[in-house]
Amino acid sequence: MTGSHIRIEGFDVFDTVLTRIISPPQAAFVHLGRRLTEKYDPEFSPEFFAAQRRLAEVRCMQNLGHSTSIYDIYDELASTLLLSDELRSKILVDEVDYEKEITYVVPEVRSLLAEARQKGRKVVFISDMYLAEPLLRDLLTHHNVLAEQDSVYVSCDHGVSKSSGELYSYVLDKEGIKPSQLLFRGNNPHADVFSARRSRIVAVHHAVANPNRFEQALERHSGRTGGLAALFAGASRKARLTVSADSPHRECLREVAAGVAAPMLVSFVIWVLRKAEQLGLTRLYFLSRDGQILLEIANRMKDKLSVNIECRYLYASRLSWNRCTDTDETQEWLWHDVEKSTTLKDMLTRLSVSFADVCEELAAHGFNAGCLDVPLTDRKLKDLRDCLSSDQFRLKSAEIRAENRSILDAYLHQEGVFDSACKGIVDIGWIGTLHETLSGFLEKENAPPVHGFFYGLKKYDTKWKDLRHGFHFDLNRRLGPQNPLAFNGLLVVSEVFCAADHGTVYGFEKTGDGICPQLGEGWTDHAEAWGFSLYRETMMAFADALNVGKWDSERVAVMRDPIDEVMRLFWSSPSLTEAQAWGSFPWDAGQGSENAIIQLAEPVAFPQLTSLLLLRTTTIQKHNISWFEGSMRISPYYIQSVFRGVYFWNRTMQKLYRIAKRVTIKIRASRISR
Repeated sequence: MTGSHIRIEGFDVFDTVLTRIISPPQAAFVHLGRRLTEKYDPEFSPEFFAAQRRLAEVRCMQNLGHSTSIYDIYDELASTLLLSDELRSKILVDEVDYEKEITYVVPEVRSLLAEARQKGRKVVFISDMYLAEPLLRDLLTHHNVLAEQDSVYVSCDHGVSKSSGELYSYVLDKEGIKPSQLLFRGNNPHADVFSARRSRIVAVHHAVANPNRFEQALERHSGRTGGLAALFAGASRKARLTVSADSPHRECLREVAAGVAAPMLVSFVIWVLRKAEQLGLTRLYFLSRDGQILLEIANRMKDKLSVNIECRYLYASRLSWNRCTDTDETQEWLWHDVEKSTTLKDMLTRLSVSFADVCEELAAHGFNAGCLDVPLTDRKLKDLRDCLSSDQFRLKSAEIRAENRSILDAYLHQEGVFDSACKGIVDIGWIGTLHETLSGFLEKENAPPVHGFFYGLKKYDTKWKDLRHGFHFDLNRRLGPQNPLAFNGLLVVSEVFCAADHGTVYGFEKTGDGICPQLGEGWTDHAEAWGFSLYRETMMAFADALNVGKWDSERVAVMRDPIDEVMRLFWSSPSLTEAQAWGSFPWDAGQGSENAIIQLAEPVAFPQLTSLLLLRTTTIQKHNISWFEGSMRISPYYIQSVFRGVYFWNRTMQKLYRIAKRVTIKIRASRISR
C-alpha cells in the first residue's frame, strides 16, 4: 500500500474527506426547507419541500441514471412545485451554499492529504454525486482541502459511477496510470472498496465518519422528530471525530459520551432553558454535583438559544441540607446508600453528631464504643433507626442541627437564594428531596417560591408539586414515556453521566472568603485515571457542535423517544468494550467524608452463579449500585450461558403457571355455573 509504485492517492469526498453536521444527509432538506420558508415565504411547508426534493432526485436517477446533476434535480423539482425560473435558481444556489455551511473536514484526513503530497503523489477526489465538478471543486476549496494540482472526478459529469467500476476506469485512463498505481480511500464498503479492488486498485476502507450504532439509532427517528434527531446524530459524530482518544478504552468513553450521554443531558438542558424562559424566571441554580456538567452545557447553549437567564452553581446534597431539618420526610436521605460496609461511625458522621454527645441514647438501644467501626447488620440498622427517631436523640441533636442550619442559611443568603428574583433549581431527579427542603427554607423566610426542573419525577405527594417540572417523565402528572430503564438503571446511568469533578458536599464552614462547602475527597484521582476529563471534553464538543435553532429548541421534548432507544442500546445491550470501559467507572458510594469507591460492574463469580441457580432469581447485585447487564457481559462465557438458560427456564415456568392458573379459574367457574 505504501510502496514506491503508488503514484496517485484518491479520496472519496462525502463521509471520507467531508462529512455533515446532520445525519442522515437527507434530513438536511427539512432544515433547508425551513430556511427557504423564512427567506421566500413560498406556498409549501419545509416538510413538503424535503419530501419533494428527495423524490425529484429519485425520479432523475430513474430517468438519467448517474448523469443526474443538481441542475436536473431542480428542473424536476421546479416542474413539481411550479417554481419560477428565478426562484428555482435562487433555491439551487441556497442549497449549494447550505452544503458549505453544514459540511466540515474529517480531522484525520488532513494529515493523510498532507502525507500524500509530501511523498510527491498526486491527489484526486472521486465521488458518486449530483454536484458537478465545478461545484464540488468549489466546496473542497471552501474547506481548504483542494490543492491547485488536484483533480476532481464526479459521476454526474461522466455518466458512470464508482459502484459499477466504470468511473475508476475513466480516472485511470485520464491520469494515464495502471490500477496498481492508484491508492484509493473511501467509506463505502461496496463502491469505495469492493468495486475499486475489483478494478485491481489498492483500496482502503476509511469508515471513521460512518455513523456508529448510537448515531444510527438517532437517525432512525429523524422523520418523527422533524429532523431534530438528525442534528443530534450529526453532533454526536462531530464530537467523536474532533476529540482525540489514544486507546480502545478512551475511544469507548468518547463514543458513549457523544452518542448517549450528550443527547440525554443536552436535550434536558435545552428544555430547562426554554421552560424557565416560558415561566419568566431570571435565575437558575444548578445543584451540585449532578448540576455541574448541566451548568457547563447551559452556558454553552444560552447564546445559541438567545436565552437571557442567569445560571449559577449551588453546592447542595441531602447530607448537607437535610441534617439541618428534623422532619420525617427529609430524614429518609440518611438511609440511602447504606452498604454492607457502612458503620455506626459513618451514620453519625452523616448527622454531624459525635459519639460522645449521644452515647447514652445509643446505649439505650444496644450500641457502645466498640460498635463504631463495625459494619451494621440489618438488625442493628433497625435498632439505629429506632434510636434516631426517639425524642431523646432528637432533643440532644437539636443544638447541632441549629448550628448547621445557621451556617447553611448564611450560605444561601450569600448566594442570593432568598432574594426576590424569580428563580428555579435544576437537578436530575427523582423524588425532589432537595427541592422539598429548599422550598421549606424559603417559606420560613417569606421568600418567593422556587421552581424545580428535573430529568424525571417519580410519584411523590408534596404541596410543592405545582412548582415541579419533569422533562423525560413526570409520574405525578402522568406525562412522558415513563422510566426508560428498568429497576434502578436510570438512576445509576444518569448519576454516572452527571458526575462532577469534586466529592459530595458534607457541610459548610465559615472562612475568610465567606461560607464555603466542605467536600468529600478520594474520588477525583480515581475519576481522572478512568478518563473523566476526556468524557467531559466530549460532552462539551457535542454541545458546541449541535446546530440547534429556536424552532428545534422549542420542540426538544420530541427527543425523549430517541434518547430512550440509545440509552437502552447502551445500558441493556452493551458491547464487551462498553461493559469493560464503563463497568470500570469509579462509583462514589460514600456520603461526604466517607470514602467508598466501587466499580459499576464486576464479573459474576461462581458462588453468585450457584446462588442464582438455587434461588432461581434473574438478578445478581454485589452492591446497591450495580450494572447487571455490564457485569454479565464481562463474565466468563459459561456463566452467561447458564444465566440465559436459567432466565429462559424461569420465564417459561412463569408463563406455564399463569396459563395453568387461568385454566383452573375457568374450570372452577364452569363448575359453579352448573
